[in-house]
Amino acid sequence: MEKKLYGGINLFKYFCAFLVIAIHTQPFTEISYSLGYFFTDVLPRIAVPFFFIAYGYFNNIGLNNAEDKKQYYIKSTKRLIIFYAIWSVIYFPVDFILPILKAGFSIKMLIHYIINLLFFGSHFHLWFMPALIISSIFGWLMKSNPKKLLILSLFLYLIGLLGCSYSFIGKHIFGLSFFINSNIYYEAIFTPIRRIFFMGLPFYAIGYYLPTVKYTWTKRESIYMTLASIFVFLIEIYSLKIFNESMNVIITIGLIPLTACAFILFKKIYSTIQNSKELSQYSTGIYFVHPLFILLITVIAKIIRHNISPTIIFILTSVLSIIFVYSLLRINHRLLNKLIL
Repeated sequence: MEKKLYGGINLFKYFCAFLVIAIHTQPFTEISYSLGYFFTDVLPRIAVPFFFIAYGYFNNIGLNNAEDKKQYYIKSTKRLIIFYAIWSVIYFPVDFILPILKAGFSIKMLIHYIINLLFFGSHFHLWFMPALIISSIFGWLMKSNPKKLLILSLFLYLIGLLGCSYSFIGKHIFGLSFFINSNIYYEAIFTPIRRIFFMGLPFYAIGYYLPTVKYTWTKRESIYMTLASIFVFLIEIYSLKIFNESMNVIITIGLIPLTACAFILFKKIYSTIQNSKELSQYSTGIYFVHPLFILLITVIAKIIRHNISPTIIFILTSVLSIIFVYSLLRINHRLLNKLIL
């Protein structure tokens, strides 16, 4: 069933994994500011929201198809927690041991790590897992009414917009202005909350709601709607860029229709693609391992005292990440397979 129905989704998730690498390596910035901006702050913005929509969609389908819904939820959530724990252990030397070696141990450092581990992600990109787990909890609590979950989530998304792309409005709103006008509190408090409740949960809720919608778009209509949403998204992004008073453009109004339309489109096309499951495993593995290779390349560059351009770092990181997942798939060991779900 997976190959027949979801090949296009897995193909786009594979593409999105490289967009995440682009966010973290900023390719083409040494060539052209405009080109770098597009491949760092514009095109990649669809990647993580698409992951959330996909998980929400399949979470709803799996829950509704399960004979024992509670057991299905417990099993799927346990799987997420174990997966997160494995990758947290992998990054533990970088996130906890190295800081101790540099600055020494302190209780404050330990508490900071535990808080990050539980809520904000033990490594900078692992915030995705707590956000996904918390979103799935909301999905379970509101499983009987996905529409209410969607409405609640869109309200939270509005708050996120006022703190990000429309911060020039949010800075005049009591409460939000406190965070927007303080870079320290914005990064330490607002950004982690935004990732979970103003971004992760809303896109999860959209995906969770989609199976309940009886949309009748043809493949051609899906293409037209996606192209139209791309146009709206780009107009909004570059209008905000010209206005130049936004904190960032991580989430925008146009990102919602763009991601939803792209999901519907790729659900309809390339549905019978071969090796669809492997594409999903590649996207997962690439997403979670790529910061290790960025770190490795950066360390080697310092050792040999050679500056490596962001574009080369992007290429090397992508290639090494692919090789890593390919190796895991070829080894096909039960324990190692847990690294790519």
